[in-house]
Formats: sequence, structure tokens, C-alpha cells
Amino acid sequence: MGRVFLRYIIVKMTILPKVGKLMNSYRLKFLFFFLISFIFSTQIFAVELLIETESFSNKGGWVVDQQFIHCMGSSYLLAHGYGEPVADAQTTVTLPAVGTYKIWVRTKDWVPTHRETPGKFQVKLNGTTLPSVFGTNKEWSWIDAGTQSFSSTSLTVTLHDLTGFEGRCDALYLNTDPNAIPPNDLPTMDPWRKKLLGLPETPEVAGTFDVVVVGGGITGTGAAVAAARGGCKVAFIQDRPVLGGNASSDVRVHTLGLLGFKVVEEIDGPENSNVEAEAVTATQNRLRKVQAESNISLFLSMRAFAVQKQGNKIVSVDAKHIETGLEKRFLGNFFIDCTGDGWIGYWAGARFMMGREAKSEFNESLAPDKRDSLMMGSTLFFKTKDQNSNSTFPAVPWAMDVAKDRADTKGHWYYEYGLGMDPFPNAEHIRDHLFRANYGMFYNAKQKPEHAKKKMIWMAYILGKRESRRIVGAHILKEDEIRGSVNFHDAIACEQREIDLHFPKPNHPNDFITDAQFTGIPRFTIPFRSLYSADIDNLMMAGRCFSCTHVGLGSPRVMNTCGQMGVAAGYGIALCKKHGTDPKGVYKDHVVELQDSIAFPRNAVLPEQAIIMDNKDAQGVQIIGSWTESKFNHTYYNANYLHDDNKEKGQKRVMFTPTIPKTDEYRIFIKHTTGPNRSTNTPVNIVCASGNKQVIVNQKQNDWLWVELGTFHCSQSGETSITIRNDNTNGHVIVDAIALVPKNSTNLMPDLQECINNFGESIHSVYGSGREMKIKCILSKPGRTTLNVYSMQGKKIAAITDEMCMRGIHTFTWKSAGGKIPAGTYVIRLGTQSGTSVKKVLWR
Repeated sequence: MGRVFLRYIIVKMTILPKVGKLMNSYRLKFLFFFLISFIFSTQIFAVELLIETESFSNKGGWVVDQQFIHCMGSSYLLAHGYGEPVADAQTTVTLPAVGTYKIWVRTKDWVPTHRETPGKFQVKLNGTTLPSVFGTNKEWSWIDAGTQSFSSTSLTVTLHDLTGFEGRCDALYLNTDPNAIPPNDLPTMDPWRKKLLGLPETPEVAGTFDVVVVGGGITGTGAAVAAARGGCKVAFIQDRPVLGGNASSDVRVHTLGLLGFKVVEEIDGPENSNVEAEAVTATQNRLRKVQAESNISLFLSMRAFAVQKQGNKIVSVDAKHIETGLEKRFLGNFFIDCTGDGWIGYWAGARFMMGREAKSEFNESLAPDKRDSLMMGSTLFFKTKDQNSNSTFPAVPWAMDVAKDRADTKGHWYYEYGLGMDPFPNAEHIRDHLFRANYGMFYNAKQKPEHAKKKMIWMAYILGKRESRRIVGAHILKEDEIRGSVNFHDAIACEQREIDLHFPKPNHPNDFITDAQFTGIPRFTIPFRSLYSADIDNLMMAGRCFSCTHVGLGSPRVMNTCGQMGVAAGYGIALCKKHGTDPKGVYKDHVVELQDSIAFPRNAVLPEQAIIMDNKDAQGVQIIGSWTESKFNHTYYNANYLHDDNKEKGQKRVMFTPTIPKTDEYRIFIKHTTGPNRSTNTPVNIVCASGNKQVIVNQKQNDWLWVELGTFHCSQSGETSITIRNDNTNGHVIVDAIALVPKNSTNLMPDLQECINNFGESIHSVYGSGREMKIKCILSKPGRTTLNVYSMQGKKIAAITDEMCMRGIHTFTWKSAGGKIPAGTYVIRLGTQSGTSVKKVLWR
């Protein structure tokens, strides 16, 4: 049933007292029926009915579009048919009374500059088509659809699409008063709509939670799962029926960035390319992960629209259902803004940043000389497929002044629009402009014989956004900290993807084509201080609305990195609950515990007592043979690193001879860059007071980390040396840096002990897309490691690895030779010197 409200306006009538004295009971009955007939016949008794289309019981081929509630106050139905009229949307409601009604329909022409209107549709009431064709009016407004009489209170409403090109309808309004005109401005329409729909003035309370997470992308999902696993009662609010944000099945952007150390790998999406159907499977898996967490109360299709505060704290968030309009209030102790647009912080009055900061503000070389409003834009992907026979696509004259001569059969990331526009009031225009670009490009492609069989099979209608508000936190991440690879003591996430900034392509005929400026960087970290508001005591933010400059957003804005932030924010709130503090208190007193909670490798930052030697050091480093200096992989320590060019095996070595300040037990570490061409059997010889030992290092693994080789007794009086050789190695040997740390030093990650205590020698998790399976393992001791995949019948299907591995966390990848791993049940067997671990996996 659609949403219905009826209002009776009763006009009081007075009967002269003298007339009343002359009446007997018969005359009273007669007069009563006469008055009732008079009231209805003269319309003194007026009733009205509002029907919101998003609440239709049968939406047919129309979709609910909730993206522009901030502009419209409600969702609407969109006829998203890729050029083919969609199935009718229909619902049945009950009229408040029989009679003649004035009918209004709220809609718009989304390309008003053209005579040929793309989004036409008709409305049928009880099977009778209204004479007007809708979708031809400029801007959102109520269209007078005439009057119609109804002899029954049962009313069936049908929306009939005529084009398949994004017709849109917000609501229908019926009133027996022919002079009643519905309001069209949002401030007036909001309370009017609420009253007509019978919604209470104050939203009903949905509950009280330790933390309220708003926004269901990779970031928000990571935050909700982490907080729940940390022991928090979580309200998880998402304004769509699916989770994943840009990675979800209705946007289909592939995930990029490092996975981090907890949770993100479990909720990751396809990494292969954009628009692929694997996003559907990943979206379903993500939902199952969240539903498996007993501490999470999931509220899908709920759009947040307001917050309540007491002093410097948020006390609750209000959200409404995108179809029913039902409002709920979520009370919480802490709040995490994962909306991407910083809505929670914005409503709470937190400071935020938008656009590009001037070069002088943060001393950023990639920033403009003057502050401006340029922001990275949005993308709308589409996908086509060859059919068995030729297919047609209608002319789209209303799209051609956008697409011009450009032809394509697939959406790309650089088809991007909205740069420099305020993304909030212009949101629908930005999305619609991309609709025109996509339809126009595909029409042009269809005019070529080689695309005669191509058919458009999918297009997003939800924008894939890149940038909007960034909430100001206790620390603002900026360019020099990223390019300088600052090792923050409160680091909670890491990334190495280039600083990727987008600009309009100069002098290009198509205004939706962008250029990307890529600036190579070393691996860098993100501090916890950038995840909590500088103004609101109990607000955290994660994802692309975290605290950074425009340039600082260029690298970490990708989804997996944002997911790392979400996980850190979730576990951070769990520590707030545990210790009775706030995010600032976690930073001051519990940051080490936070890093251990997310398994962040704190040994990436060595203590002050560490003896560090680099390949470029003038003393204590002896280089034998011809080594090549390189900066190709940016995760090197100090100035550069050396490689042997995979040549002259057995003839090259680099010996580090550190000065030992005190006879003691020292933990020895090595640092190297990784890559697919690296040696997996690099010998490292350690000479010290306790004797000589050789350790084999797999240099395809543990990029950027200080990898521990063991604990050794080193004498102040005797010589200690660490020599890296290329004897009989099977790939490029890397020499970068070594470190010695006194055994009892503090502020060093406790040897992955948390993971080992929790999981032991094990296969920790299995994840990935249809094309590749990733298997994360935890090894408590160094040694030879095998990893094999078997069928349920015991047949070996794949041998993934058989090599020497160091102690720690390792991720192995199985790529099927056939291009896609078949669905089914597999048994994975991990073999080490410490024992065997077996895991059964259902692969979809």
C-alpha cells in the first residue's frame, strides 16, 4: 500500500434556534440527510491524499533514487532502462472518500534545453491514462493533471515509462478542493509532507548504542565490523539496500589500495577492473559478513538527515527510510562519519574543508597558488555486451551536445564530471550530465558496423564520487608527510599508491574528459589523529571525509585504504569503551594498544636504541661486485636501494659492520623492497659472538617492513657483520638497510604475538574475486612452507607455494590457469615445520 493521509476540513454550520423548536424527529432526520448531501455536493467537506512513488508496492523496472534527498526531501522513482521502456510501477491505495479530485504530479524534464524530452512517462489511475505526458517541465515542480471522479475508494496508480531514458516521478497529490495547490519549496514542503504522511513530529527511538556508524561503504563496513569485534554494540546505518559504497553492485568501482592487516580483506571487492559483475558476488559476501556479527544492528535503506548535540558531543542521529519515510532516532555514545560527504560532522557544526587549499597554506608543491573550489568529480560506469544478432539503439539528440563525436562501448574512470562544482546542490545535474555522455557515446558507437551486435546491459545511476567535504581533525594529513613517508607514532593505516589528482582536460571538446596527475611516493602512514574531529569530542570520521588537504587526499582516497581507516576508527571506539575515554584519550594513552588491535606493524618504526645502517652509509658498508642503485620501488629506506640485476650470481655481496655500543642480545632486522622479480632465497649471513648463522629471506614478501631475522649475542669487543649475498639466488637480490635492536627495547611490535596467540600456526582467512584466491597465513616460526589446494575428493588441484618463509603474516595468491576459479568447495592445506593447518572453503 502507498503512504496515505486524509484530512477533513469541517465547516461549522449553525441552525437558527427558532427553527429547531418547530422540528419534530421526522424533520430532524430529514434535515440531517439534507445537510450531509449539501456538504458533499458543495465540496465543503474537502479531503486530500499524498502518494510518494518510492513507496509503490510494485516498482516494476523503476528504481528508487535516494541520492538527492538533501535537495528534495525525499527519494523518487527513476525509469532506468538504458533506452528501453521499463516495466510499469504500480500500487493500490485507499481514497479517503469517493468524489472528484484535482490531480497533481511532481516531476521534471531532466534535459530542458532540448525539444526532444528523454524522460517521458504517463500516469494511469484505475486503468485510465491521464491526458498529460509527464517529464516535460523544467525543474522539479507540480504539474496540473486535471480532475477525475472516482466512484470507489480503491485506487490503483500506475507509472508507465515511454522512453527508458530516466523518466522520474516524485509524488502524486489528490485533493477534492480544486483550488488547493501543493507547495514546491523544500522548507515548506518538508513539514507539509510529514503532516500528510502522518509521521510523528519526533522520530521514534531505535535504541541506544555504544557507537553509531553512518555510511555503508568499505569504510563504514570496516568500522562497524571492527567496533563489533571489539565488543561494542553498533548501529550501522546505510542509505541504500546494499553495502560497499563505490564497490557495491550498483556502482561497481574496483577496489584499490593496500588491504591493511585486519577486516578489509574480508569485505574487499573485485580488483580486476571496473563495471564487472563480480561486484554483485562481493556485495552479497559483504552483507553476510556484517550479518554474522551479533553486535551489529544493521539498518539498510536509512538516510541520515540530522543530529542532536549536547555541548561538544553528539547525542543522536536521525535517519529516515528511503521508501517508507519512517524516521528513527539513534542514540549513541560515539559516532563515526563514514558518509564520504562528511554529513554527520557538517550537521554537528564541525569545521570542514572543501576545494583546493593554496600552496602557501600547507607548503604543498602540488597545490595551486590561490585557493579555489576545484574538486575531483564523479563517474558513472556503463557496460555493453555482444548479442547473437544485431541490436538497435534509439537516437538521443538530447545527449549529442555532451557526447559530441566521441564513441565508446564502456565507461572509464576518466569519464568524470563535476570538477569545480559544489557537489551538493549540483548533484543531480552532475549525474544527469554523465547519463547524457554515456548514452551519446554509445549511440555514436552503434553507428559503426563493428558494434552492430552491441547492447547496453548495465549502467550505474548512483554516482561514484571522489571528493567533497573533509572534516578537520586533530591532525591534517598533507603532501610533505606523504612524500616524506613520515612514520607517525600513532600510525593506523598505510598506502603507497601515487598521489592521484584529477583536472579537466585542457581544450578537449568533451567536458567530461579528465587528466590525472600521478606523483610517485614511498609507502606512507596515516595518523590516528586524522580520524577524530578537532571540534566534536565523540565524533570520528574515516574514508574520504577524513582530515587531510586536497593534495593529501590524492593517494589515500581509494577504498581499501579508506577501509583501513574505518577499521582503525572501529577498534578505536572499542578502546574508548574499554577505558572510559574518548578518541583523544586513546591517542594520548592507548595508541600502542590500538595498533596491536588492528595488527598494525609497529616494527615499521624502530625505537631510538636501534642501530640502523643504510646501503648509502659512508662507513661500515662494504660493497663487493657491481650493484645497481634504484628508486623504482618507492618503499626503500633513506635515499635508494641496491639490486644485483639478477646477474653474476655468487660474485656480489654487501657486508654491514655495525659498531656495537654494549655487549647484549640484539634482534636483527633487514629491510628490502619487494616485487614479482625478487629472489625468494636470498642468503643473509650473520657473524657475531654467538657464532655464524645463515638465514634465507624471501624478498617477494614483507615490502616496507623491518623483517626480523632472529636474536643474536653481539659483543662490544668482537666484530659483528650482516652480509647479504646473491649466491644461487632465483631472482633480483635487494640490499637496502639493516637494523639491530637491544632485545629488551620497548615500543616494538611484540613479534606478531597477538596474531599467533589468537590464531596459532594457521590459515587466517581466504578472500578474493572469481579470478584469484588470496590465502592469508600466520607462521609462528621460520622454515619451509607448503600451501596446496585439494578437491573434496582429495585430488590436488593447485600447488601454491613451496619455499622458505619468515615468521609472520604472509598472503599467497592462487590464480587459476583458466582465468576463473570454478565455484565449489576446496580444502586448503598449509604445511610448516611446526605442523599442518587445514581449512575448508566454499568458493562462489
